[in-house]
Amino acid sequence: MGIHGASGAEYEWPWFGKLVGARFESHPPELQRATIIVQQPGSPLTEGLPEVWEHTEEWYNFKEISSDIQVLATVNESTYKGGKHGDNHPIFWYHSFDGGRSFYTALGHEPSVYTDPVFRKHILLGLQYVINGLPFTEHQTQYPAKEGFVKNYLPVV
Repeated sequence: MGIHGASGAEYEWPWFGKLVGARFESHPPELQRATIIVQQPGSPLTEGLPEVWEHTEEWYNFKEISSDIQVLATVNESTYKGGKHGDNHPIFWYHSFDGGRSFYTALGHEPSVYTDPVFRKHILLGLQYVINGLPFTEHQTQYPAKEGFVKNYLPVV
């Protein structure tokens, strides 16, 4: 299961790129509000999600998009600036890979989104898929501390 920046990791590892299903190419310089459109509203992986919803995000453009991915939702590029995929801009998807299951969402840049019930449902559905559909319910009622989202960078030597 990959969230947001996972598509921008391990460029030198071809297996990882195939596991994710696409590679990060670029994004517009600022966060923007845009419209997400669920492409498979009858899928168990979109159950309970709105068919169309507004979301503020760092919208990723991709390269090396696998033809094997099953796109669950796209972002409507007419609702923000900087998209490079036209009418078919995948934003989250799933696929079988190397004997297992892969789920990726480009959503999740901003820490505040992790308290959004729609986003949390989205992540939970992806997790259920990658663990082979085992029963899994959300019992967490507290949110992680803000300090857990602080990024620490090591100096480049």
